[in-house]
Amino acid sequence: MVVYVLPALDIHKLGDISYGMYIYAWPVQQSVFTHGQSGLMNFSFAILIVIPLAWISWNLVEKPAINLKKFFKKTNHVSPHSFASKITAGGSSD
Repeated sequence: MVVYVLPALDIHKLGDISYGMYIYAWPVQQSVFTHGQSGLMNFSFAILIVIPLAWISWNLVEKPAINLKKFFKKTNHVSPHSFASKITAGGSSD
């Protein structure tokens, strides 16, 4: 029932930080670990570092890289199916 009283959070405002969380989580967890630290404590320290890193990665690397695809011309690739149909139809490349 707690879900109904919490304010709605639009997490999409952060962008797609999932890949950044995936690639930064393990190294950060290893770097903040100290002897005798519980898993929950390690997670708590790491998440405070990983979320900002993932956000920076999304905005400075991933999003600009995705936006670059509009600058590249789409090429016409020959699919294996269309190539095979030309061969069986009697078309020859000789």
